[in-house]
Amino acid sequence: MIHEVEKLSLKLKHHNKPVLSIAASPNYIWSSGEDYALTCYDRRAKKLLKRIRMERISSSISFTEPYLWVAGYDGYIKCFNNEMKIVSKFETGHSQPILDMAHNMGATATACKDGGVKVFSPNLHPQ
Repeated sequence: MIHEVEKLSLKLKHHNKPVLSIAASPNYIWSSGEDYALTCYDRRAKKLLKRIRMERISSSISFTEPYLWVAGYDGYIKCFNNEMKIVSKFETGHSQPILDMAHNMGATATACKDGGVKVFSPNLHPQ
């Protein structure tokens, strides 16, 4: 079954450079961009909840309840709680920026500018 796109219900402009990745839950919309910003928009309150400046560009974000997973140009994957505080991070070992990431409860996979793809199991011990 193909779902038809409904009318535009929300338009956000929380970045001043291109947006690289978005993730959503029923209550929040997160975005990351080339401006080094990671933002969280509260859909219930209809306002920007938090905007933090990352040290490096965050190229890919993924939400799996209750954590936001953020991968970036620094080669790290960071895990944020619902208050947008880092609760864990680990280095992937990529030699160049991470361009994309997929995360679920079974694994985390990263794609890198160096042409490599790495898959991590959940039994890793993050920093």
